[in-house]
Amino acid sequence: MVVSACSTAEEQIDNSNSIQETESDTDPVKYTLSVGVEGGGTVSTEGGSFDAGTEVTIIATPNPGYRFIGWSDETSADEKIVTMNSDITIRANFNPFSYPLRMNIQEFIRATGNNPIFWEGEVYNYNNDNSPDFITVNNTNGNLVFYTGTPNEFNQVQQFTLFDSVDIIEIINVPKSDSLNRSYSILTDLDNDGTDEIITNLQGEWYDAPNFNNGDWNNDGIPNGFFHGGMYITKNREVIEFDSIPSQKFGSIFPIDINNDGYNDILDALPANYYNSNINIYFNDGTGGLNSPINANYIRRDAGNWNDMIYADINNDGYKDLVGVWKFLEINYGTANPEIYNYEKVEYTGPSIENDCLGLYQTLSNNPNIPQHEKIHIVDIDGDGTQEILASVGYDGCNKNKNILMYRYNGSSYTLDTESGFYIENYYTGNTLKFISKDYDEDGDQDIFTLFFYDGGCNYFSQLNYEGILGNGFFWRNDNGVLVQTEYEFCL
Repeated sequence: MVVSACSTAEEQIDNSNSIQETESDTDPVKYTLSVGVEGGGTVSTEGGSFDAGTEVTIIATPNPGYRFIGWSDETSADEKIVTMNSDITIRANFNPFSYPLRMNIQEFIRATGNNPIFWEGEVYNYNNDNSPDFITVNNTNGNLVFYTGTPNEFNQVQQFTLFDSVDIIEIINVPKSDSLNRSYSILTDLDNDGTDEIITNLQGEWYDAPNFNNGDWNNDGIPNGFFHGGMYITKNREVIEFDSIPSQKFGSIFPIDINNDGYNDILDALPANYYNSNINIYFNDGTGGLNSPINANYIRRDAGNWNDMIYADINNDGYKDLVGVWKFLEINYGTANPEIYNYEKVEYTGPSIENDCLGLYQTLSNNPNIPQHEKIHIVDIDGDGTQEILASVGYDGCNKNKNILMYRYNGSSYTLDTESGFYIENYYTGNTLKFISKDYDEDGDQDIFTLFFYDGGCNYFSQLNYEGILGNGFFWRNDNGVLVQTEYEFCL
């Protein structure tokens, strides 16, 4: 008998599942973004952890008084997109604007009763303490007073601290009973030792003068006249004597190195009539002393007085020129001969100045509103090598309304330019405007500011048809040779 055995299907072993595969639960790849800041500004994100391939937008925003100058990866757009394919560290860089030194004129007048003696340059540091100083004659006691102040982030000085006071009248030993205790001073370094001397044009002496009628100040029954005082140099509370003659008017003396020997001389644009001199120059003796005045009759002055004067090569011919302003501009163009000048008179053709003072002030009687240039500033706006002349124009009757004008050189003479952005007609402001220029945004051209500002950091101007007195402050941003009136970003 034969026996055979067979296996059933159930008894067969299925090995198809002996190797098993499982699905992956691994997290996606992530990268870290770190965003930093250098200087005054903020960024829209400080970074974080992001999936690979994520695009992240970062925006750099400067704080007031600062500008964005670029990222640490040398890209310059203020908004950038980064793709997260690796860890990234990046920094936004901000630099402060290079504002010129400016001052709160309202606060300064509250302290002193007077405008400061004008300075040139970025910082006037009289006492070498690395802080800006401001000097004037106190209108209450007649003393020359010295203030200092700490600039804010906009290079504005808002508050002032008195650090010195000099009684010029007492030092010069003028009897106070004969004096109004008033003087006008300029500051210049005569001996090139780094410290300015104070050159004072003393005014306010009164004497018997029947032909004048300024009151009987000494009660002797004879009207008194205004005596134009002499000039004095003071340094470290000591008087440096020199042979001077009286000058007729406050503000007619100017420091000027007219013989280009490296030492400042003094030009008096309005000597007293008695001395039959149109313009006097006190030449520096090379040690800081001033020689006796020389009648500079080779310099022409048709104006009654120069309210302001600048000595510089304005037409880029290699010779320095004298620019004086009054009701008109007059320019003595320098030549190869230091005693020969070519004269040009530029008549005022700008708009008339309203005399209603916005109804806030009484205009002076018998004083017509004839425009007068008050302050000028020269600057090369369009980069062609010649200087434009910026002018503040007012008049004596109200002295509140101003025109702001520019004169441009056309190759042979200066003419009024009304098309280049620096032209404002009949604006109301309380003080004479003095302009300063600086490439504050470092774009290669000169921008224009006013030296003074008012409480809140702005310059306030109002046109006559404004309902209120106060208007927005502005400066002039240079846009490829055109000055664009721009509201201050630093108005508070």
